[in-house]
Amino acid sequence: MQLLNLPWFSRSDSQFVSRPSATLPGERKASAHVASKTGPLKALAKKHVLLLADVENLSISAGDLGRSLCFMSLDRLLRGHAEDVSCHAFFSRKPNDNHLIDSFAAIGWRPHPRDILIARTARGVEKFANSDHMICFGAGMLVAQKPYDTVVIATGDGALGCDLAKAIRQHGSPGVSVVTMSLAGSTSYRLNAATNSDFDVNIEIGADCLKAPAVGSRRCRIANSSALEGGPNALTC
Repeated sequence: MQLLNLPWFSRSDSQFVSRPSATLPGERKASAHVASKTGPLKALAKKHVLLLADVENLSISAGDLGRSLCFMSLDRLLRGHAEDVSCHAFFSRKPNDNHLIDSFAAIGWRPHPRDILIARTARGVEKFANSDHMICFGAGMLVAQKPYDTVVIATGDGALGCDLAKAIRQHGSPGVSVVTMSLAGSTSYRLNAATNSDFDVNIEIGADCLKAPAVGSRRCRIANSSALEGGPNALTC
């Protein structure tokens, strides 16, 4: 089966392409078919896995489906299949806002926060909150520190994913497997393992790792801002 024909691959190079029309305030219709279970996960079986999570991309993609991503459920799935997993979460945050740091640490993930910066430029006052550069730097450091069998790039962003994959192929361990993990309707065609030899497998995050947004929770859906806002239990199910 060609992954190119699967509905969860977007038809443009954008991680935010399938935006359902709003029904009620705070609710959205799913515009893409979501698999009931996350997979395929056999590529991770008995492997030493490094996971690089673009938290903002994953969270906003889940929001487009009218759901929240349960990182705790995802963690259980990964650890249930791989020999061992080193999970790293990259995200932007308001300075001194530690709730995501604490939440990720509580489930055994290493958080990599990037403080949101507001600065005056030639274009006026701008907000800088994208964590892509942090992800690239962190990936290089982590791949150089330890040999991994498999690197999972958890994002639907085509530009970021392709750059990471090519660099890992060039500088990672010989024979390293590069896998993507993303959500239905928000995955760039450029990440398609059927047509891009830099990738070995595409994993879709299924309904088993998604949950309804908490009542009263506030989700920021504007690009270049923190994608998760909530209490200390924001990552649990």
